[in-house]
Amino acid sequence: AIPLWQDDMVCVCAANHRLAGIPQVSLQDLSSEPAILPEPDTITYQLINNVFAAEGLTLKAPMPTNYLETIKMLVSVGMGWSVLPSSMVNDDALTVINWPGTSLRRQLGAVFLKHRTQSNAATALMDLLHASADD
Repeated sequence: AIPLWQDDMVCVCAANHRLAGIPQVSLQDLSSEPAILPEPDTITYQLINNVFAAEGLTLKAPMPTNYLETIKMLVSVGMGWSVLPSSMVNDDALTVINWPGTSLRRQLGAVFLKHRTQSNAATALMDLLHASADD
């Protein structure tokens, strides 16, 4: 695995969602509302769940999906809140909520099998990724 960058995550809800009107949202506020999150076996879900579990709270995540654009759309129509990469929050349909815990960040990178012969294209891609990771 080659780590490439840290992906900053932000908590979001629809502009007209109840949480958007709360100046300082608490974990209790978030736990009382449905969350639109990725599947439980993902790093993003585990990061968020660990924050809630440490406070003895549970998440209401009735509709897990691993497609970030689907999560964004469901949140934008008021189905619940979520945590998305900050780079995805680029329109007025979403409101950033002040996350009540420590900053959420996930590490992204590339994974490959060391003991398998890679194609020339895969080798060139890995070389590019190595170079960009070093920058």
